[in-house]
Amino acid sequence: MSTQAVTLNSCGCCVGPSHLGPDSGQNPPALSAIIYRAGTFGGFRRSMLSALATTPGVAGLTTREPEDPAVGLVDAWSVALDVLTFYQERIANEGFLRTALERQSILQLAASIGYRLNPGVAAGAFLAFTVEDAIGAPDKVLVDTGTKAQSVPKQNQLPQMFETVEAIEARAEWNALRARATHPVMPSAGRSVLYIKGISADLKKGDVIVLVGDDRTLKVNSTAYDVRRVVNAEANPFTGYTIVTLNEPLGRNGATQSGGGNPKLFAMRQRAALFGGNAPDWTAMPDNIQAKYRQLPSNTPSDPAIKQWPNFNIAGVAANPLALLQGFGLFAEYFEGLDLDFTKYRMLRVDPQVDFDWTSTGSPDLSLTTSFSIRWKASFRPPADGNYWLYIKTHGGLKVWYNGSTVIDSWWTGSPVDGAVNLGALKKAEWRRIIIEYRHNYGDPKIQVELQRDDGTPPFVLDKSCWLPEWVSSVYLDAIYPKVQPGSWAVFSALGKDTLTQVFDAAEDARANFTLSAKSTRIEVFYADLLDYSDHLRETSVFVQSEQLSFAEQPLTTPISGNSIELNRAVDGLAGGRLLIVSGMRATDGVSVSELVTLDYSLPSGQYTTLYFTTNLQNAYVRSSVVVNSNVARATHGETRTELLGSGN
Repeated sequence: MSTQAVTLNSCGCCVGPSHLGPDSGQNPPALSAIIYRAGTFGGFRRSMLSALATTPGVAGLTTREPEDPAVGLVDAWSVALDVLTFYQERIANEGFLRTALERQSILQLAASIGYRLNPGVAAGAFLAFTVEDAIGAPDKVLVDTGTKAQSVPKQNQLPQMFETVEAIEARAEWNALRARATHPVMPSAGRSVLYIKGISADLKKGDVIVLVGDDRTLKVNSTAYDVRRVVNAEANPFTGYTIVTLNEPLGRNGATQSGGGNPKLFAMRQRAALFGGNAPDWTAMPDNIQAKYRQLPSNTPSDPAIKQWPNFNIAGVAANPLALLQGFGLFAEYFEGLDLDFTKYRMLRVDPQVDFDWTSTGSPDLSLTTSFSIRWKASFRPPADGNYWLYIKTHGGLKVWYNGSTVIDSWWTGSPVDGAVNLGALKKAEWRRIIIEYRHNYGDPKIQVELQRDDGTPPFVLDKSCWLPEWVSSVYLDAIYPKVQPGSWAVFSALGKDTLTQVFDAAEDARANFTLSAKSTRIEVFYADLLDYSDHLRETSVFVQSEQLSFAEQPLTTPISGNSIELNRAVDGLAGGRLLIVSGMRATDGVSVSELVTLDYSLPSGQYTTLYFTTNLQNAYVRSSVVVNSNVARATHGETRTELLGSGN
């Protein structure tokens, strides 16, 4: 039911609707929006239709059907007025802070009282990820762009969601890197006391220890080592180290803080003698035995001038190298760099043959870069008699000596070398000496040594059965020593002189001489200059079964600052440009702080790695508190488009 009053004309009929205007009383206080419209579609339509009856010229238009063009025109203008008044009301609302909805309106209203809003940006963060390190977990994972992480809110606050804006590789070993907190108490020249890590070194008076410098480790003929006897060894369970007193100060031979530095300590656990060291006295032997050993008739009387067994020397108990070392290969020394001096030793080994292609790895070993040199020394013989050519193929520099004469000299060549040498007639029973020097300075790192017989048969690679390594000696010991291993050290000692050498190979064998017949240990050693011991078979002791010991560590107390941190272990794979978070206790006030740094490069050194940053650390940290997280990715919270990226106008 309508409550609108009905107005009747003089005929008693209803009067049409009159003009409808805005209600001036539509805006009482405390409204959430202002009502400011002059009318709506329905009101405007009724007002215009009512005006048709009183407007001259159109009063005769009595139809009100929507299909009529005049009525359609009224409808169109009603729509236009409805739209205009709608936006008129919106504009009116934007003029008041309480009812404004547009950001620009709020900025303009705030500006009228001198207030400027700061630009809205997204919240940026750097997320440090921890990778699972349990057994069976993957070693590395990819943290992709868009990876979500939720913050832990404080009281009365809500958690916030962050998303990474870059992809990184994360590894468990990079989770929390610690700074190196101790350093070894290294020996120094002139001192006769060593501090050894642990209390179970098992050293006692008379034991032999060896200090070997880097130079001796890499050079077979270097004298950068020290051999000493233990005078006293005292283990201290409270400090966790053993104090060892030596028979004389260190440094006589230069292993300590020289010879390349970085001395390593070895305890020689087994004292042995040379085979024949316990042979009976020659002068106490019956005449018939003396005659037999002298290869004389059995009734020959003894010669008082002869005081010792025939061949009672090092050579007499050494193995025949042609019989025992044949088939091992070539003695090989590997060097860093391309210089002619061969000074930067990296390793030595016996190569079974010279037929290498290091194209896939770039170098023969991890200790070498792609700039390296090699020197092979050996003797060889062909598998059969005949006239032979020697072929050496490589892309690098090459020098070859054959039987003491230079036969190839292409050290500085810039093109592939295909060296050919006419060896002439060779016999299977004859050994020929050869030295091959090679450097990689061009093309693919590869080299091949072949022989070819002049009967038209194809060339073939000389395998290890044709090679005899040079600078290797073979010696028999007096008993079986199963713990002597290849790569260990051996010390020959007699008449106040000690000679250090490295064991190339060790095997159980047997020996019979000087009326003795027993099982023995045969050791092949690198470059053992044993001439000084030649006539002192009984007096010579051989110390074998080397065991490496560690120097005791003492705490480092200096704060960490500057542009680098030395880690407490070796870490691989960290490349320059990576973001790191350094956390720890500030040395000045003990407050825990963190800072973001960019890695410049990482430098491995033995069992440690040093991280170098592009800038200095902002803080100085207590060393023991430092933690470096390397699984760091940029992240954001909020709008990431124009404001965050800076790409808007």
